[in-house]
Amino acid sequence: MIGLLLWWLFAAKVVPCSGPEYRAALDAKSPAASEALFRRAAEADPQCAAAELNLGLAMAEQGRMAEAERAMREALRITPDWRPALVALGKLLYRLDLKGESIQTLQRAVAVDPKSSETRIDLGIALAQSEDREGALAAFTEAVRLAPKSARARRNRGRVLLELLRYEDAVKELEAAHSLDASDLDTLHLLALAEKALGHISRTVELARQLVARDPQSADAHFLLGQSLLYRGRNDEAITHLKRAVAIDGEYTEALYVLSRGLAGSDPEGARMFAARLEALKRRGQNVDQAKMLQSQGIASARAGDWKQSIARYSQALELCGECPLRADLEKSLGLAYCHAGSPDLGEPHLLVAQRLRPGDPDVERSLALIAELRRKMR
Repeated sequence: MIGLLLWWLFAAKVVPCSGPEYRAALDAKSPAASEALFRRAAEADPQCAAAELNLGLAMAEQGRMAEAERAMREALRITPDWRPALVALGKLLYRLDLKGESIQTLQRAVAVDPKSSETRIDLGIALAQSEDREGALAAFTEAVRLAPKSARARRNRGRVLLELLRYEDAVKELEAAHSLDASDLDTLHLLALAEKALGHISRTVELARQLVARDPQSADAHFLLGQSLLYRGRNDEAITHLKRAVAIDGEYTEALYVLSRGLAGSDPEGARMFAARLEALKRRGQNVDQAKMLQSQGIASARAGDWKQSIARYSQALELCGECPLRADLEKSLGLAYCHAGSPDLGEPHLLVAQRLRPGDPDVERSLALIAELRRKMR
């Protein structure tokens, strides 16, 4: 995929219910407060689907996806085929790596309201992330037809056209998106990539300079400008921007690769240093990929209630991960799995590490409190 497609859940405050508890919940100042108040609203009015949906959104914002899924499904039990709940659930299912069910849920949302451009965009994003680019293009094309002045629809259509190597069509669509919302740097970056693919290097340099000027901390913008300047033979300026990209993001593999090659003649020692950093990242990346696969298997086992298998998979993933970005999630998941399996003493050390890595996680805090309470009762 070119770039990362932006994923989010609906903000709270959807279709209102009549109870005072629900109205009070709308003014909550934090996800944890929202959760408590929407739970109270749902208990006070069991037919308030919006309370269940917002409860799910509040839990999702705190990273408790399985609980969020149950609340969203309860909202749909109360009000079947409610589009906001279908869209929120569809996005959540994608985050849970249930891609097929996610797409089916979003297709249901489209069927409920076929004139909603936003819902078509959400479906298109899920299809694009699942590598069904033709399906995504169809969804985005219909979204543009329904809302021709939607910069979001045109940006996503331009993105998938770029991924389908239809560069001239992508430029037209992204130009249209840019004219509708000149503040969107994502559109500007995609437009620069499309121009670069067409060999329009002068135009690419122009757009990349705009990106760097508007977002000096964007490693992607510095890399694009540096790479394009290399094509123009402006090596010194190019190297400056490539080094800046690596300074901003020390794991920018593409920039490290170009620097390892681009400095070979003028600075062999620097080239070897960047090459060594690149090789170390490759080795670590292979471990992270394997850890992600094992993490997914651990989640599947947990959903099936097979805690022994879940513990085994999470343990293997943690061993491969080391200090990788997944560690906090893996420590938490392994600790909770041990607790579910009836071994809180084995789970506690992992939960304590998760607490240190990610302070304030509600699941971790609640589990540690329960373990402490059990220990007090056993004395």
